[in-house]
Amino acid sequence: MHFSASVPNFYVQEHFPYWGHVEVLENPLEPEVVGGRLPVRDAPGFGVALREEALRDFAFARIDLA
Repeated sequence: MHFSASVPNFYVQEHFPYWGHVEVLENPLEPEVVGGRLPVRDAPGFGVALREEALRDFAFARIDLA
């Protein structure tokens, strides 16, 4: 997102909002998309975080290094 926003002649950033990933994100972009424009957040990348509790059933191994 940040790279795309910083290139003056960048034209299209693909985004697939309907692939079921919204349920596993803490702060998805979809509510903030207005007129086909994605917001550029302060966080790295798309600025989202995973909801670990939503993914817990799909984990096949947990490694605890502590």
